[in-house]
Amino acid sequence: MCKKSEANITLEDSIDKFNIVIAATFTADPLRDTLEYFMDKLNIPYNIDFAPYNQVLQQLIDPKSLFSLNTNGINIILIRFEDWFRYSSKTVGLEVKKELILNNSKELISVIKKKVENTMVPYFLCICPSSPETELEFFQTFDYVQNEFENIMSDTNKLDIIKYQQVNELYPVNKYYDEHTDRIAHLPYTEAFFTSLATLYNDPHCQDKFLAFLS
Repeated sequence: MCKKSEANITLEDSIDKFNIVIAATFTADPLRDTLEYFMDKLNIPYNIDFAPYNQVLQQLIDPKSLFSLNTNGINIILIRFEDWFRYSSKTVGLEVKKELILNNSKELISVIKKKVENTMVPYFLCICPSSPETELEFFQTFDYVQNEFENIMSDTNKLDIIKYQQVNELYPVNKYYDEHTDRIAHLPYTEAFFTSLATLYNDPHCQDKFLAFLS
């Protein structure tokens, strides 16, 4: 069995391991247990690192970030559009929030496109669901932005875009959103959905990517 990831292991200590680095706009730590379970089944040495909270752009820009230091493995980006206005004033209106989503998505697309041009590892960008109420309110904006990501990134084989609808199709859960943990800890999803999300990276398509970069 593989040795599990430890808090004091850094990427510099893990050159001979398959490194999974995760950056998210929310707290994503519950993914660890399921990822470890499947990596153990692959029977290869591995290391799992989570970037600091809500530091997606920083991971993509900083040449000394966990993303940049990863030369053997994969980098995973988890985006929840709602998080881009989470800390805005409660008085901010609908149109301002839509503008924040559009502006942040344009910046992220630009940064990712530049980053993957010279990457040594594949990237997975997962567009995760917002709260049910927000999904309804911003449906058209979210749909537009998802399509923009797919259209602009379609010319690279170094980035795979995964939409939450794919997660739901392959590994459906009855309830994906947890309002209580989202409010108090920015843990927006139920344990079942976190498990489904992590399980997606055990999908044959993703495993092919893993093994290709191991060989």
